[in-house]
Amino acid sequence: MRLELSKEQFIARVEKKIATRKELLDFYHRVYLPTLQKFDGKVYNIRFIKALRDANNDELTWVRELEYDQIIVEKRLKKHNYTDVEQLYIRFLLSDGRVDMNKSIMDEVGKKWMQGFEDYTKELEQIIVNYDTYMNKCEEVRKILNEFKEIPHEFRCNVIFYNRHYLK
Repeated sequence: MRLELSKEQFIARVEKKIATRKELLDFYHRVYLPTLQKFDGKVYNIRFIKALRDANNDELTWVRELEYDQIIVEKRLKKHNYTDVEQLYIRFLLSDGRVDMNKSIMDEVGKKWMQGFEDYTKELEQIIVNYDTYMNKCEEVRKILNEFKEIPHEFRCNVIFYNRHYLK
């Protein structure tokens, strides 16, 4: 078993992700919701997305245009890194081509997206708190896998683990 990053490097990376996700949640409450309220009942066009983009002076944040009843807000971790991004999916619904604030906010799918986003952020925070516990579990798995490889190949081929999530 080897680690891709040291404990300190890994924790620093996770802390950066957490901070980025919290900034996206702040964007949702500070920028998106007031803009949604301002445009409620108006005909949807690119002015809505432009208003979201203009309200935020952060060069690392980008608001994508409406697609499939969703708006995606992306925040890069570094200026010229386009692959390490955190994304917030926001449900955005129209009624007869008009912005519908109530429908967008009360939508069950949108609520689940927001809850999932917040839950994963909390999970990241727990990784930092429980780092040593998780590392001990990984060490136990390493020992067991070393024992497993000593079992004859023919027998191992006959054993099927349906819960292979630990290897994905």
